[in-house]
Amino acid sequence: METRLLSARELLYNFLEKWPYEKVKNMSLLEYVDTGNPETFCQWLETKTIELGSIKGHFSNKFGIYKRRNPKEVSETLISDAIYSWLPYYGKTRNEAFQNVKRDIIQIIETARSGNFTLIDNIHLNSLVKWKIAFLYSDERIIPIFKKDVLWKIAEFQGLTNVKKIPLNKIHSFIFDNKPEDETIYQYASRLYNKFGEEENEGLEYYIIGSKYEETYSVDMFPLMEEYNVISTGYAWKYDLNHLYLAKENDIIEELKKLNELPKSYNTLKMFLRLKPGDIIAIKSSGNPKAGKPFLEIIAYAVVVERDGEVYWYDSLKMGHCINVEFIKTGLKHQLPLGGYGRTIHNIKDISTINLIFEGFKNASSKKVRDKIKGRRRLRKAITSKNTAAGKRKGSTPYITNAKHNQIQQLFKEYLVEEYGEENVLLEENNVDIKLFHKTDIIFYEVKPYDFAEDCIRTALGQLLSYVHFDTDKRNKKIRIIGPNPADDDEKELIKFLRQNLRIDFQYEAFEIE
Repeated sequence: METRLLSARELLYNFLEKWPYEKVKNMSLLEYVDTGNPETFCQWLETKTIELGSIKGHFSNKFGIYKRRNPKEVSETLISDAIYSWLPYYGKTRNEAFQNVKRDIIQIIETARSGNFTLIDNIHLNSLVKWKIAFLYSDERIIPIFKKDVLWKIAEFQGLTNVKKIPLNKIHSFIFDNKPEDETIYQYASRLYNKFGEEENEGLEYYIIGSKYEETYSVDMFPLMEEYNVISTGYAWKYDLNHLYLAKENDIIEELKKLNELPKSYNTLKMFLRLKPGDIIAIKSSGNPKAGKPFLEIIAYAVVVERDGEVYWYDSLKMGHCINVEFIKTGLKHQLPLGGYGRTIHNIKDISTINLIFEGFKNASSKKVRDKIKGRRRLRKAITSKNTAAGKRKGSTPYITNAKHNQIQQLFKEYLVEEYGEENVLLEENNVDIKLFHKTDIIFYEVKPYDFAEDCIRTALGQLLSYVHFDTDKRNKKIRIIGPNPADDDEKELIKFLRQNLRIDFQYEAFEIE
């Protein structure tokens, strides 16, 4: 803990040394925000001081003004010139907008240095950004947590009621005043964020799973697994265990014992049936010693996915119990001098072992993993037959759970409310994720949490067209699909094709969250 404290305070000192108050007062637009420059004020806020509290999430316009990476990508809700885009609130020209943004930042810094945070709620700058700035210049007088939903959860837990109606400055003060004397501000914030800020992200697991059936491991199932984009196990073959998927381990064990299954069966299935979207799998060909020495050979990596609304399914003919996956990489013979992995399935908890076995495939949503999956999708071969008994189609339907959808939806709704006012934003009216009302038009937003823009578009477009068709409001309709990641070049071509061929204003927008 002492090391964490020293590291945090050294980082804070480095920031203040780089961006003292006087320098901020005189900073230029290029010093404030730029592309490819890690030393800008905004890069220090969002990336270089992330250990002092994350402000990831929302569009780049959370900084008030930003330089576009692709000058041709212009948002219709912002004012733009050839290079920059900014919020209309801040002015009609680039220079006017930047000067007004800087005015807000200076006011935040002056307020934070005084220790009186009441004025900050009335400053227009994005909530994440302004409270991060406030913390950095506050002499550690507020906690380094800036996401509203996390602050609300903490305050409610500590006894505050009706938190959404209370200004954030009072919530910050309330939480700060509850800090135990024996904890530093960083220890306190870390403990609270671990409990209230990462609940939805907790539980990402890493597994090694075997690819061979029979007692002698003589039947290689991996070709079938790869063909149907699943991992599978043949224990308790006679039974469809859909009702036990994601059940508690003890409940799985007890029911399988009642079916007279052997320990090998229920010790495998108690883990297999708890695999969930986002879990990372290393598929092994062997985990048994070789020439008396520890040996583990990994032949593929995969991520568990939801497909056609299901993760688990039962195949009584070919594979037994199946879990849908997207294969990240196959065709490997990755050999490691590791022992103790002879069983069918292992849940890997040790960080050093995870780093060794899973290398660069530790995050299902990372760009590296997404690129690998997309490359495999584009090269898939046609199959000659289908497993009609199982009734499951192959496909690439996405794999993120509802928790991520709800997180994006809530944060995006808060972003719209902050920009356009709560009276103009409706959540879940007639099943539409979000509606934004303007005087002459309505924008229908459908949120999808999938890692590929293509997946978001495939699953959302039909819904949006249906919503628009049945809506009786006479105003002009526009449709928007919101996903967590920007479109790549292939996906941009798809979006271009749709915009050219749809007879309605359509766009895909990325709303990145941490």
